[in-house]
Amino acid sequence: MLRPTVLFVDDEAHVTSGLKRAMHRASYRILTAQSANDALAIMAQQSVDVLVADEKMPGISGSEMLAIARRDFPQTMRVILTGHATIEAAKRAVNEGQLHRFLTKPCTAAELSEAIEGVLRQKDLTADANIVIRALEADAQAPW
Repeated sequence: MLRPTVLFVDDEAHVTSGLKRAMHRASYRILTAQSANDALAIMAQQSVDVLVADEKMPGISGSEMLAIARRDFPQTMRVILTGHATIEAAKRAVNEGQLHRFLTKPCTAAELSEAIEGVLRQKDLTADANIVIRALEADAQAPW
């Protein structure tokens, strides 16, 4: 079974490097990107289970990127990790990106890991529910 993939996006390289170091024992594969465009390019080439983005980035903001990810990669779970937690940023991220978690910096490695593990459990439960729903729909259409 493949390990889940988590993509951290922050325009500050030392932040993504620190996140990667802090999560080095995680049960998931970690990727990093320094911009929304880089992150979206990675997602176009490989499956990403959880996208963790900073809100305040040059060019495309985190909430804008999460909205694009929601449209283009709907199976990817979306998380904001930001030091700029304004009400407007939170509303935009939740409404446009349909977040699964909103975390503020500073955030401990344990808090971040717990949030990501929770999002991955939610993803698994959703996938399991979809399998059951498809089976029930197929059974309902069977000519008995």
